[in-house]
Amino acid sequence: MTIWEDLFTEGAGGTAGLIGLGAVIAAPVILPTVGAVVRPLIKGLIWGVFLLTDSARGLLAGVGKQLSDTYEEARREYGQGQKNNATMNASPILPPTSATANPEARILTPEGKYVEDV
Repeated sequence: MTIWEDLFTEGAGGTAGLIGLGAVIAAPVILPTVGAVVRPLIKGLIWGVFLLTDSARGLLAGVGKQLSDTYEEARREYGQGQKNNATMNASPILPPTSATANPEARILTPEGKYVEDV
């Protein structure tokens, strides 16, 4: 048997051989066409990645600047509090503790009863 007979006989994968031969013959015609279509798609995808990363960098830079400004403002206020000999209770977030608060004050429930009576 010759190589051609071996290639196209059913026992040796004749269908696969025909498909392979057709691909080799058609490749010079198909590849440039596929390349002409796929190349702009890949190029557009790369442009999209560049646009996305540039936008993300700009967004992160803005967030970083705002965070840095907030940090500096809090640091400045903390330093002013330390200069004024303020305690940790003199925070803009926590309410100040009052020395005049009545520790014996009774707590009411939403129904108007004292907690001890419930």
